[in-house]
Amino acid sequence: MDEKEAVRSYVEAEAAGKAGEPILATSFNPPDDPIAARVYRVDFTPGEAWIGDAPKWWWVVVSKLPMNLYDGEKFTADEAYSFHLGVMLRYAHSQGYPDVPDFLLDWTATGAPSD
Repeated sequence: MDEKEAVRSYVEAEAAGKAGEPILATSFNPPDDPIAARVYRVDFTPGEAWIGDAPKWWWVVVSKLPMNLYDGEKFTADEAYSFHLGVMLRYAHSQGYPDVPDFLLDWTATGAPSD
């Protein structure tokens, strides 16, 4: 499965609806950015499980960190990337990694946290 197919599948599974074709909106790369990542815009049609308003589209952040999606109507691509890094830092800290920068550097180098 290529990256775009993985993004579409992820949106449909996590957001319970029909995802459109993922469109690469922007990329972030070291040394200017802490973690290499791509941000896709994915149009969205909510499924029957949705009660109330659903986003019309999502930002999906793809990197060596776990994939995540963010409401496209509430964030810019840059904000989604920044928010994603913050969420991952907090998650790492909650899992007991005392030196979060080293944790992130290790994860991005290997694709998984070290034990």
